[in-house]
Amino acid sequence: MRAQHPESFRMGTGTCRNGTTKAYWLFTKVVRLKKYGAKRLAIVHEQAALHDTPRYFLTDAKHWESTRLMETWSYR
Repeated sequence: MRAQHPESFRMGTGTCRNGTTKAYWLFTKVVRLKKYGAKRLAIVHEQAALHDTPRYFLTDAKHWESTRLMETWSYR
């Protein structure tokens, strides 16, 4: 996806638990999984070039924005 459609990733900033602000490049979509129902899938890169290893998040909070997802994750 990052090779064929890099424009799908949007830059978002989030405040980390230590108070610093960090930029992320995110792709999110609500997907329906047969066994689990509708979930929000997020693919996150920390570099603008999208060459780093992505992180994958799956959550029940379908209404959350991508930045809220990242801010909540920073507290884990």
